[in-house]
Amino acid sequence: DPEEPDTLSADGKYILLSEQNSRSYQIYDITKPSKPVWQWKTNEDGHYTTFNNPSDVKPVYNGTCIMAVSSGGGAAIVRIKDKKVLFYANPAGNPHSIELLPNNRVVVASSTGNKLTVYNIDTTRNMKTPATAVYTMPFDCGHNVVWDEGRKCLWSAGENYLEKIAYDEASGKLTSVDKYKFPEGNHEAHDFIKIYGKDLYHMSTVENTFIFDP
Repeated sequence: DPEEPDTLSADGKYILLSEQNSRSYQIYDITKPSKPVWQWKTNEDGHYTTFNNPSDVKPVYNGTCIMAVSSGGGAAIVRIKDKKVLFYANPAGNPHSIELLPNNRVVVASSTGNKLTVYNIDTTRNMKTPATAVYTMPFDCGHNVVWDEGRKCLWSAGENYLEKIAYDEASGKLTSVDKYKFPEGNHEAHDFIKIYGKDLYHMSTVENTFIFDP
């Protein structure tokens, strides 16, 4: 087995993926792509049973942690160094994406649950029980969430619309402030993610892929 990293180095290049066959979240160093350099296998811990069918993973906190969600219902922040779970929730409803928010919170998009759910991040609480939601916003077919730091807003694309969403840092409340209807013949967005180094986003629907210019 390769030596597992404590963090993702700033000068490295990595691919993070959620791998459903082994119920694991994996990190690959693209200079050594034959096998992962790190993985968190949720089925090795009998407690985190809501992480079958992993669906999304992102690096956070300067490459020291991952954020992960699973279609089975779970959402977590896991430290790379020791695989310690720093945040755990069970938003259910087929979670597909997770994003950090200002004021030490996260938001999770659930597709069949048709909702966006906001949680406080409290690393001191008992991680054997899921966190309690701060706020839940109805959202049709929620598959993605991306925080736009420059515009201080959240983007999320659902069944027929890409929505610009305001976030109240004090309360955690989310409010839709604008909607952009998908081009005709498109429905059910899946991925929405910032293009590295540009003020542009990739978006996919069932039918096509797009570049969105906010």
